[in-house]
Amino acid sequence: MTPETRIGLYSAFGAYLIWGVLPLYLKWLQIEGVENALEIVAHRILWAVPFVGLFLWRTGKLGKVREALGSRRLLIGLSLSAILIGINWGIYTWAAANGRILEASLGYYINPIINVALGTLLLREKMRAWQWLAFALAASGVVFLTAALGQLPWISLTLAFSFAFYGFVKKKLLFDAPAGFFVEALQLAPIAGIYVLMLAGKGVSSFGAEPLASLLLILTGPVTALPLILFAAAAARLKLTTIGFIQYFSPTLQLLIAIWLGEQFTPVHGVTFACIWAGLVIYSLDSLAAERHRRAAL
Repeated sequence: MTPETRIGLYSAFGAYLIWGVLPLYLKWLQIEGVENALEIVAHRILWAVPFVGLFLWRTGKLGKVREALGSRRLLIGLSLSAILIGINWGIYTWAAANGRILEASLGYYINPIINVALGTLLLREKMRAWQWLAFALAASGVVFLTAALGQLPWISLTLAFSFAFYGFVKKKLLFDAPAGFFVEALQLAPIAGIYVLMLAGKGVSSFGAEPLASLLLILTGPVTALPLILFAAAAARLKLTTIGFIQYFSPTLQLLIAIWLGEQFTPVHGVTFACIWAGLVIYSLDSLAAERHRRAAL
């Protein structure tokens, strides 16, 4: 294993570990009296800006930010991705605060297969036979859950589709990930700032009420930005198939945390997850076989 590969693996596991245990951090905020999910999202945005800005300054990448701000195409694309990631953060934070982490983890299990479907529909990429089977199994799991509950699992689907479209937009832009994230956060910051000031004006802001709660809100910036920076480092050093396997680490941790926190894992959930896990196993093995075939051809 080369030093670069080792750095890539550490970065990938670090990113998915932080994403995986994020529900615990959000629960900690709730215990300290920060129960407004939108307030948490607003602080995630606001405190991510200086953290990522400092990182870009230290790595000499501020020029990339100027490049994005000076390009109409990049600015429009990053505005769209900012909206998508804002929706994703909002739904995820609300789900964690309301005891629905199980549904959130389901969304991130579905996400890789949605990515393949988007590639087929929007990028005209061809799905292999095994990928079609994986997609059909995941879809059958969602249909079963919908029929059993009598309603769409909107949290899971919103998280899966918002993050899949976010990844699609970023793929089309082909722009530096940390700099792109900084511009996204920068565009969301005015809305977040207005909301935080509005809460303060009404006297219902959690920030400043208690020292520990305020510190935890400030640290949501690094907690939000650090895994994205680590993921960018991993993506530059590892094969996509390797990252594809590691990405299941995060929703698995979320699932275990949900059960540990007392969320009920019913037989309906069992059937749904079994369908999606089966689809993911087929998808992963097919991806591995395709990578081996590609290397053999080379």
